[in-house]
Amino acid sequence: GELVEMLLGAWDVLGSNSPAVAAHRLVAPALLEICVRYHLAVERRPALLRPALAAFLDGRGVVHRSREVSRRACYLFCRFVKPLRGQILRHGALPGVMAALEPALMDAAVPEFALNPSAANSVGSSFTGGGTGGAMATAGNDDRLYVFEAFGLLLGVDDAPDDLRIRCLEAVFARLRGAVTEASSHADPANRNPAAAQHAIVAMGNVAKGFTLRVATQTSPRVGEILASGLDPALRCVQLWPRDPLVRTRVVAYFQRLVTTVGSAVFPYASPLLEHMRSAQPPSASDLRECLVLINQLMASFKESLLPFLATQLPNLVTQIASALAPFAAVGGGVNGVCGLFLDGARQVNPRLGGANPAGGNTEEAREARDLEKIFVAHAHGVAANNLAGVLVADPRLRECLLETLAAAAATHPSAMSRKSALQALIRVAQCWLPSVGSEVAASGATAREGPVPGFAAFAVQRVAKEACVDAVMRGDLDPRDAGCAAAVAETVNFTRVMLERLGDDFANHLRVNLLGANWGLDPESHGREYVRRVTSTTQNSAREARAFVAECAKIAQGKNPGVASNKCTPGM
Repeated sequence: GELVEMLLGAWDVLGSNSPAVAAHRLVAPALLEICVRYHLAVERRPALLRPALAAFLDGRGVVHRSREVSRRACYLFCRFVKPLRGQILRHGALPGVMAALEPALMDAAVPEFALNPSAANSVGSSFTGGGTGGAMATAGNDDRLYVFEAFGLLLGVDDAPDDLRIRCLEAVFARLRGAVTEASSHADPANRNPAAAQHAIVAMGNVAKGFTLRVATQTSPRVGEILASGLDPALRCVQLWPRDPLVRTRVVAYFQRLVTTVGSAVFPYASPLLEHMRSAQPPSASDLRECLVLINQLMASFKESLLPFLATQLPNLVTQIASALAPFAAVGGGVNGVCGLFLDGARQVNPRLGGANPAGGNTEEAREARDLEKIFVAHAHGVAANNLAGVLVADPRLRECLLETLAAAAATHPSAMSRKSALQALIRVAQCWLPSVGSEVAASGATAREGPVPGFAAFAVQRVAKEACVDAVMRGDLDPRDAGCAAAVAETVNFTRVMLERLGDDFANHLRVNLLGANWGLDPESHGREYVRRVTSTTQNSAREARAFVAECAKIAQGKNPGVASNKCTPGM
């Protein structure tokens, strides 16, 4: 550390009288790399802070005459600022840094291809690490955009002067909003510029990275208003170019950033964004997957507050998902490994597909369908985990779709990981809708706040506990010796434990006598009671012991029921 401090302090390149070699295209980035790598030395010796900042902000850094060096300097400046932004504020350097950044911000607000039309065919030079100029810049991946992230990090410090913060933010966002509007508002569609709009949207998202929810909503609410002001022009871009994946990706990323930064202020924009994302007729599996990912983030962030939003969005979205999966779906997964959704009283499958094939389909469309089905199961888990199961209580069609789809996936899906995910979702639902033994709800039979839903207990016993937790394991679908299958077996144990805790001795007797005894020939007294004891045990190794005993019961059941057909699972798909 002392050697580095001596080096940074002794090099005249950090002083105000820097020699001409300091701006050389090889020397300048090397110095900036040293400042970033040994930022702790600068932090220990505050006298080095201003000279180091000068190296980044003058002709040796972000305004270097070489485009490659200036791009690299923007990236390095962001890395340098992140750990030292508090010290920059404490030493009174923030106003000077904001003034020095103005030329770099103005330059970075204009896409590279607009400054240099030949850049679209250029390749990054290797001496600075390449950068992401040229063709990559047209997609919004321009290293100069890191200067906006550094700008946000500096202004996002809790104790930054509010007047300076608001003044600088308003100036930058006015320029970026204007760039988006100009790129998307030309009367002639041929002259509209989606790449320029993407560039400005990425810049606004980078600025928002530096702010916390507390700063943007409590310390300075005006900051949150400014950060969210770019959503209107950004949504217009999705409306103008609905089939451009880059535009949609940039706008969704900006929206997701604002979810964590400005909180509930993004609510008015959520529904229009989702409508635009799935506006294609019909929407692709990839489009619908992006919709579910976005909704999952909103559920994790806002929980019960999202209930009205889900009530309006989920019914139509589920219908579109069922239609997107149907061409690839078959009972038991079929050749594509997609089971499809249960909707309007029937499973939405392709009747021309049939027969399980653990290898699955190899087409890109089949892969996208499998990914969509997986994220749908994760979405169902999120609905219950974030206390949003009330949306299912109020909508019988939606409730039937989710429950039947999850139960079928847990019992028959060819992927062990999909069975595991479906069981995890069903466990959450059961915890929401099954009252505990001895509770007032269970004793009185009254309806709980979110349940129990009439008939759900019987559904959980017959469809999930029997078909997914007992039958699927006893007939050999899940090999406990395989790690992926063992994880699914563990979830069957977890679901059975929840049922025993919530339904008590009535379910325990049914499990012993009927599900294990009558159906599979296991002795209700010896095997049945031990099964219940192992599942409900809370000792340190109870989970491992329960899986081992379930595997032992499966061997006995298969020996007493020779020739039973099994649907062997793959660990993942």
